[in-house]
Amino acid sequence: MRPKGTPKTGGRQPGSQNKVTRELKQWIQNVVDDNKEQFTDDLKKVEPEKRLAVVERLLSYLIAKPVNMDIQIEYRELERLLEKTPEKYVEQMTAKLIELNTINTKDDE
Repeated sequence: MRPKGTPKTGGRQPGSQNKVTRELKQWIQNVVDDNKEQFTDDLKKVEPEKRLAVVERLLSYLIAKPVNMDIQIEYRELERLLEKTPEKYVEQMTAKLIELNTINTKDDE
């Protein structure tokens, strides 16, 4: 673990894709590009509701989902706060969050 107060280094830059995601998206794009005519013919034979579902699933691999910027800002603020907080308090908060999560999970069952 890095000492408190030192900047984070290494790792992917925020927002950059990992290799698997990048390769998967490229593969799907190639499959679609290489088979456009066949896909078009096949999709015409499918019921409209199912056709829409297929297109929606394919698009989910090609188009990034929007991220709520407010959540990102709050998360960064929380990270900064936790970096300044003494470890014993972080451990106490973590234990409480786990306890609350366990209680909520049991309530959901």
